[in-house]
Amino acid sequence: MDSNRLPLIIWLIVAALFGSLSAQDDEDVYRSLERRYLPASDHQSIHRYHAYTIIEESEAINGDVLVIDHDLVIYGLVDGDILVINGDVKLFGGSEVRGEVTAVGGTIFLYNDSRVRGEMIQKDWRGIFRKPSALSSQRHYGYQGGTNINIHDSDTDLAIRYNRVDGLFLGLAAPKQYYRRVGNFSGYGFVGYAFESEAVRYQVGLDRWIFSPVRFRTEIGAEFHDITDTQDLWKISTNENSLGAFFLREDFQDYYRRRGFSFYLGQNLSKYLRLGLEYRNDDYMSLNKNTNWSLFGGDKRFRPNPSLGDDAANMRSIYGELKLDTRKEWEPYDDGVMLHLSGETSAPGLGGAFDFRRYTAEMRWFQRIGRSEQLRFRIFAGTADGYLPLQRIYSLGGISTLRALPYKSLVGDRAFLMNLEYQVNPDFIDFLFDDINFILFADAGDAWQSGGEDLADSFKYLSLNRLKSDLGFAVADEDNTFRINFAWRTDVAQNNDVVVTFRIQQPF
Repeated sequence: MDSNRLPLIIWLIVAALFGSLSAQDDEDVYRSLERRYLPASDHQSIHRYHAYTIIEESEAINGDVLVIDHDLVIYGLVDGDILVINGDVKLFGGSEVRGEVTAVGGTIFLYNDSRVRGEMIQKDWRGIFRKPSALSSQRHYGYQGGTNINIHDSDTDLAIRYNRVDGLFLGLAAPKQYYRRVGNFSGYGFVGYAFESEAVRYQVGLDRWIFSPVRFRTEIGAEFHDITDTQDLWKISTNENSLGAFFLREDFQDYYRRRGFSFYLGQNLSKYLRLGLEYRNDDYMSLNKNTNWSLFGGDKRFRPNPSLGDDAANMRSIYGELKLDTRKEWEPYDDGVMLHLSGETSAPGLGGAFDFRRYTAEMRWFQRIGRSEQLRFRIFAGTADGYLPLQRIYSLGGISTLRALPYKSLVGDRAFLMNLEYQVNPDFIDFLFDDINFILFADAGDAWQSGGEDLADSFKYLSLNRLKSDLGFAVADEDNTFRINFAWRTDVAQNNDVVVTFRIQQPF
């Protein structure tokens, strides 16, 4: 890497990933929220309040209502949208809101005979600038622009990441919008430059929704893209991986180039349930490791990026999924269940180079069992029929999967994984352990290559004595924004050293 580039790269990475140079004060945040939820217009005024506010039964407000740092109580009529920041919204009998009601850092209460014609949106401060929940977002098969940093007074984000293939990637992103006021058409995407690959990467998508922007959203859309892609995002986020690559010379994702287009149809069946169907046409290409630079890391070297070999070819497939998600929109999750079923078929009749069927099933369950205790459980199973290319192969071992095993040490066209965590905050001795969580965890699973058996016999190979397993414990901060894991294998007696990992995200 050109040493003249290092000061610029260091400044950009540190500033963007830590956000310390782009932090907004309260007024900036409030203005950003107002632009998002109450965009100004010529025909609709905004009534602003900075005190405890009551709209009496005899009152009728024509316009939007903004209340900051106080509660809003409604007995009358609001012919517009409502945004309350750091306060609750309470609608009593006979009241009516003819637009949307949004509470940021507060709760919406509806009492007898109150009516809201639009969407009701509750946002926690921890989730307000993160992407919306899975039900309101586009498919996972898409945007890989990297860490997004909001540009002041703009709907555009700065997209930034760092890895061993692209080096520094820097670009502009237009995140997908999910609110009624942005209209029925929603464009999204990004464009940027990868300095070590010396390549432009982009994504351009357009959606058209009807019926409801979120809850009962029917969505059709198309997307064109040329991106550096990975199938490892379920193990580690782009943000965490960029930090590891930039500072410690640890890059856990494997990459390939994906260039093509897709058409999709999505249907939210309820607040929690979504169906999706997609046609994909992509050319896959191998990518080389192009840099070995990091700020720290000593004599370590980035591992090579795997080649796709003969799997670098055109893939045309049809993908379908069903997703149930009762979790809240932000991490760490308190309670809820996520169930995801997916299937993908690539057949000669579609015109591509591959012939396979791939199916996955995953459940994640979060349950609080006391004021300071929580259980978290995940089970995943994947199978396939036909020849499964490298960009669709299953891999387990290491972070977020079997934490005491070497990274990606188990691969194949079959996979099974279970993770269990018990978390406790010992607040009875909070003078020692205040704001610290202790976590016990266990992992079990395997990935293997089938012998050509039918799909019905996909897991005939699997038995308790074949499962790889480990036990461990972790120490985390109160919000689980960082944690240190200590794991030991339990399926072998030899070479059973402790494996220590530092994470800034939950494993699932």
